[in-house]
Parts: sequence; structure tokens; C-alpha cells
Amino acid sequence: METIKPCQVSWCQSTDSKVRPTPEGHRVICRGCDCHGPIMPTEAEAIAAWNKRPADAVLEQARKVAEFGRDRPVAFLSTDIPELHQIAQALAALLKEPQ
Repeated sequence: METIKPCQVSWCQSTDSKVRPTPEGHRVICRGCDCHGPIMPTEAEAIAAWNKRPADAVLEQARKVAEFGRDRPVAFLSTDIPELHQIAQALAALLKEPQ
């Protein structure tokens, strides 16, 4: 079975996460901050879902926007993640607003 990754919450990062049964299946729960993953049919699927880090990909794209510059187009961003283009456009609009 796959090893459970540390918590995704930036201020937590606890390695004390456990798979817990629910009436509907299983989910991983962080004992550091009580964050929890999605309910899945099996323990293995619950761990796989917990370990999947879609936020990492979005954050990486946000870093690219920030590094590329405030006034440049966001067309270079990946479209592998649904809604990423909309997120990038919203971020670009925020970066263009006067502070």
C-alpha cells in the first residue's frame, strides 16, 4: 500500500495522518489540523486521493505568472488542469489592479 504523504495544509505539514473508516468508505484524516481527504471506497483509494496534490500544480502555475511579470499575457500557462486558465486570468487581473 502507498505511504501517506504529509498534510497539504501549509501551516501544518504534519506526518501524523491516518486512514479512518466512515459509513460510506474510508478517508485520510490529519491528526495535526483535522484536515481530511475525500471519502473513497477502499483504504488504498483514500490514500491515493490524499496523496494527489492538485494544489501543487496550481501553485506552480501561479509562481510562473508572478515570475513572468504583471503585464504579460497568461497564454503560456498549462491547460492540463481544468479551470487553470480561469484561475490564471483572475490572478492576472488581481496583479494588474493598483495597490
